[in-house]
Parts: sequence; C-alpha cells; structure tokens
Amino acid sequence: MLKNITLKNLKIGAKFNLLLILVFIVSILGSGVALSSVLQGRAQNEVVSQAEILIQMVNAVRNYTQNHIVPLLEPRGELDSTFTPEIIPTFSAKGVFENFRKNRNIATFFIKMQQLIELI
Repeated sequence: MLKNITLKNLKIGAKFNLLLILVFIVSILGSGVALSSVLQGRAQNEVVSQAEILIQMVNAVRNYTQNHIVPLLEPRGELDSTFTPEIIPTFSAKGVFENFRKNRNIATFFIKMQQLIELI
C-alpha cells in the first residue's frame, strides 16, 4: 500500500502540507543558527567587557602604587638593604588581581604583567 506513494500520486493538500513542513524545518534551522550567532556575539562582548574592567582596575592599582606607595617606601629602601617587593607597582597589582580571582566568576581570567626594573 505504501509502495506506490510518490509526489505525483499525492493530492494537492498533501503536497501543500509537505511544502509547509519543509519550510518550517528550514526556518527553524535558520533561526537556530542566527540565534546561536547572536548569543555567541553577546557572550564574547560580555567577556571582553569584564576583561577591560579588570585591566582598568589593575592599571589603577599600579598607578596608585607608583604614585603613593613607592615614594613612601623609597627612603626606607635606602636605609635597609633587604628587597621590598611592594616598591614594584606590578607586584601590588598582581596581588590585588589574585584576590579578585578568588571570585568564581572571574577565576578563569589570567593576567601577565611585565615591567622593566632598573637595577642599580
């Protein structure tokens, strides 16, 4: 009974239903691809936004250390021959960033800071 079913043997209503099913499936697939692309872009923008905020925070800590902490510790460093890592702005910025990484939301972020140090 089902052996002789072809497109030519179907009535116009059945052909129309098949066409509608095909259009429905194609539109579902197309909208799924478009939605996936939009969601991927939003997620990427969110990660970039969070990373920019963290970079600004680290730079603020480095600037604060450079402008406020280093001048306070430099006279002490001349009298004492032991190395004080707090004099290096990157040290404090990295320490603050590591404290931020304890938060689950940004635990996957990493930062690599380099600073040239003049050795006397």
